[in-house]
Amino acid sequence: MYALSWAKFWLCVLGVMPWEGINSLFPELWLLPEWLSVHPSRYWCHCRMVYVPMSYVYEAEKIVGETSSLIKELQNELYADNYENIDFTKHRNTISSLDLYAPQTTYPRSNIHGRIRR
Repeated sequence: MYALSWAKFWLCVLGVMPWEGINSLFPELWLLPEWLSVHPSRYWCHCRMVYVPMSYVYEAEKIVGETSSLIKELQNELYADNYENIDFTKHRNTISSLDLYAPQTTYPRSNIHGRIRR
């Protein structure tokens, strides 16, 4: 629950965590005009190369590993509570204080894009 966003993303891909447990990625930003300052082509190259595939996988949301006995074991091992009883939407912004280098801003915490899409 206290993992960083990249870890939560991969847990979703594996099927260990539902997609509702992470904040929205915005693949639609690529449709904006390139002259806008928020266009992904203006991101630092390393950030952009990670953002592109992550936003694609997020948008698909069907790219999830099959539920197997290993996935069930991981769910039991990683979460203190029973997996079925966890409200993952409440933990989108839950990060360990050791990993939180800067305070989170209001916009990502609001998850406006996720509310519109879901």
